[in-house]
Amino acid sequence: WCGLVWLRYRYRVGPDRIEIRSGVLFRKQTHVPFDRIQNIHIEQPLYFRLFGYCSLRLDTAGSSQGEAHLVAIRLDRARELRANLLATKKPIRAPEEDLDEEREVVLNRRSLGDLTVHGLTNNRIWLFVGVLVPFLQRIGDAIPSYLKESGVDFQLPTSAMDQSRVALALTAVGFAVLVISGLLLFSIMGSILTYYGYTLSRAGGRYCCRAGLLTKKEFGMPTRRLQSIHYRQSWLDLVLGRVNLLLKQNSSGLPEPPGVEKSDQLLVPSVTPDEAWDLIADAMPDSAMRNIDFHAPSKRLINRYSLWAIWPALACVASVVIALPLVVSLGCLALAILVVVVSWLRWRRWGYAFDDEFIYIRRGLIGVEYLCFERYKLQQIGYASSPFLRRHRSLNLQFVLASESIYLPYVDRSTIAPLVDRSLYQVESSGRSWM
Repeated sequence: WCGLVWLRYRYRVGPDRIEIRSGVLFRKQTHVPFDRIQNIHIEQPLYFRLFGYCSLRLDTAGSSQGEAHLVAIRLDRARELRANLLATKKPIRAPEEDLDEEREVVLNRRSLGDLTVHGLTNNRIWLFVGVLVPFLQRIGDAIPSYLKESGVDFQLPTSAMDQSRVALALTAVGFAVLVISGLLLFSIMGSILTYYGYTLSRAGGRYCCRAGLLTKKEFGMPTRRLQSIHYRQSWLDLVLGRVNLLLKQNSSGLPEPPGVEKSDQLLVPSVTPDEAWDLIADAMPDSAMRNIDFHAPSKRLINRYSLWAIWPALACVASVVIALPLVVSLGCLALAILVVVVSWLRWRRWGYAFDDEFIYIRRGLIGVEYLCFERYKLQQIGYASSPFLRRHRSLNLQFVLASESIYLPYVDRSTIAPLVDRSLYQVESSGRSWM
């Protein structure tokens, strides 16, 4: 069957499109015009790298799946094809400009130490938790017998039971430390497998990212398709002084496996803040995100978030009325206070700012994320208001880009109206393509 699939698979590169014919029982013919191609990916699994082969995937904006996937072609042929596709999309220019376009400049590299930090500060451990789900029942059945072998016996008299409880507590703590250490180790391994040898470079108007240990990937992003930049720091990133920088382009609509970065975005993992600001200055030279002052949304946003505190507060009152143990009442009260504190932290992280060319958003809870985008790349601006918001001259705003939708709550109407009007004017009058 594999031989039949190979015999019936053919592709042809025309002057303005790629044609692919495949299928044994059901024939499929795919035409991909060059001007629709958004991303060009080269992937080299380990079994292909041994023989100098690779897979080439072409993505188009808005497609629900990869429109062209060329498997097991020579690496030099794939790079030649990619160069030809990129050349067809360039305007005619002077020979000196062509030389500058082809000259590749390395912008950033990631070491094993950086990837270790990235594994510690990101949630790749949940991938391995998902793998363990089918075995949780077996693990639960094995724990009692393991505890009994360790000297923890629940059938002992009370005097001996106290010692058994101490042993149980120590065993539980040791087991938790062991599990967390194992998950963190798996997370670090996943980070190294994904980003080993990470190199970000720029050749003229195009970024190129290369990474991977077992499967080596090359991912390209034309700078003209860049929609927004995200500067992200989780609470652990803040402690360690690291940043995850995300460059988003036009969404291709491609489904990605869980835990894997989308093919329409470029991630620079665990860089230092100075490196992140240098990369932002390279991608958007006129951006003032580093020094601009942010406006806070209305403080009434705290009231909205704090509504969740009603439920633990009611539970606290109910526990007092029906004379439940004091620890229950104190626990419910502490939970209500925690909700209010989290609401205040959430409001404090929200912020927005703008200048003549860019719009800036700040958000987060304990960590923080800054993002910016150019006004002329807006697709839509939507706003929603309720009687409560209208009474206080506030509204909820939504910016729609080709890459994402960005939500901004409880902003002052008088402040945001000039921003909306000016942005829509730039979209209509600038004549610049968001692509």
